[in-house]
Amino acid sequence: MSSSIAQNLRAPALVLLFLVLIDVISIAHADKSFEDVRCKCICPPYRNISGHIYKRNVTQKDCNCLHVVEPMPVPGHDVEAYCLLCECKYEERSSNTIKVTIIIYLSVVGALLLYMLFLLLVDPLIRKHDQYTIPLHNEEDSEVCPRREAACGWSWKHGAGEGRGSSAALEETGPGAAKDCV
Repeated sequence: MSSSIAQNLRAPALVLLFLVLIDVISIAHADKSFEDVRCKCICPPYRNISGHIYKRNVTQKDCNCLHVVEPMPVPGHDVEAYCLLCECKYEERSSNTIKVTIIIYLSVVGALLLYMLFLLLVDPLIRKHDQYTIPLHNEEDSEVCPRREAACGWSWKHGAGEGRGSSAALEETGPGAAKDCV
C-alpha cells in the first residue's frame, strides 16, 4: 500500500522539480536590472551641513562624489573640499542568487509540508489495532485491586494468602470483607 502511495507522489515531485529548474534557468539568463548595482556615497558633516548618505544607479567609472551627490549641498568653490571628505563605494548584488536561495528554501519547506501530509495520511494505515495486544488498565482499576486482594489475603508472589483459606481471611478482616473477596 505504501509503495503505491510513494509512486503516486513521485509524479508531482518531478513536476515541481522541473518547474524549479525552469525558473532557475530563466533567472540565470536574465539581464542585470538597474537595481543590482549602485554607487553609495557617505558624506560626513561639513561646516554647517549635516552628514548625508547618497545612493544612485551609475556605472562603476562614474562612482564618485561629482556624479552621485545631487543636489550639491555646498557652493561651487567648496565642492572639491566636500567631495574629498565623501567616501564612495560601488556596490553590486546578485539578485539571481537571492532568488535561487529563496526558491530552494521554499522548496524544502514545501517538501517538508508534503511529507507531513503524507505521514498524516499513512499513519492510520500503519498503526492498525492489534487484536492480540492486552489493553492497559486504568489507574482506578489498579487502585481497587490491591485493597480487595489485601482483604482476601491474596498475594501475587505466593498465591492465595500463603495457605490461608477464605475462612482465615474472613476471621481477620471481618464479615464485610467476604463480599469483596468473591
